[in-house]
Amino acid sequence: MNLRPTSSLVRALFASQSILLITALIALLALTPPPPPVKAFSPDAPPTGVNQAPHPAPGSETLPPEGVEQGAAPGTDAAAPPAQTPQQPLPAGPQGHGAQNGRYRYHSTVTYPNEEPDKEDLTLLISTYGGTTEETKQIYRYGGADDSEYEVSWTVGGMKIQSMNFGFECNWEPDVVQIELPLSQGKSWNADSSCSETFEEEGQQETIAFRYQGSAQVVRKESVTIGGVPVDTFVIERKYTITTSFGPESGKEEGTETEWFSPERRMTVKQIGRSTASDPDGGTYEENSEIVLQKLDPE
Repeated sequence: MNLRPTSSLVRALFASQSILLITALIALLALTPPPPPVKAFSPDAPPTGVNQAPHPAPGSETLPPEGVEQGAAPGTDAAAPPAQTPQQPLPAGPQGHGAQNGRYRYHSTVTYPNEEPDKEDLTLLISTYGGTTEETKQIYRYGGADDSEYEVSWTVGGMKIQSMNFGFECNWEPDVVQIELPLSQGKSWNADSSCSETFEEEGQQETIAFRYQGSAQVVRKESVTIGGVPVDTFVIERKYTITTSFGPESGKEEGTETEWFSPERRMTVKQIGRSTASDPDGGTYEENSEIVLQKLDPE
């Protein structure tokens, strides 16, 4: 799951001679200063700003019969309204739509040409915050050197990414299809989505925009070992292009990803990626990455 610009694209954009572009990217992508500390995480807690109690579906309110007061006492001729049973999201995990809530740890290795590999541990915090019997909504919070947050929607048909936050809010239109279920060898799907943010810079309205175009195909089934435990996965190969524009400046990133996805766990347990980005002056920047889940069960 990588729908935001990678370090290679950030490097490419910073190679541009536009001071305005650099200033805006520092502010919007939160490259400096470091992101604020992450609050203590509870798998059952909703994300900030999200109401914990689900709203009743439109038209689900139960009204008393005509002519009967709503507070009629038991034993009277008035029939008491039936008790309401609010819809609840399906449980997260192998028996529900989404991944199991909790904290997961990945090991990440990023390599640039002629540089030492950049190794670090990444944490992924998954929490369910709403939905219906047909849909489970989850927050994916990635923590590491480059924090980001995704809002995703799981149904029996798969997973879509609705929005992400990596310094500014990116609401994808339409939602990005990330996984189509059920998976089978040869299955494929496409995605083409955009988002933008408008802000004021030196008294002028400026807009930064992103467009994600990608394709994915299931190429085989393969068993991999995670934390000493064998896991059955489908191997998905992805190709994508991310185009970034800011006024007259633009940047472009093209990449490929190979992903080992466990349908039982609803999780990517391993991913290898390669990307190349270009700047407005014709420079190119490369990045190779690998992330591997360290343990199947959340901490």
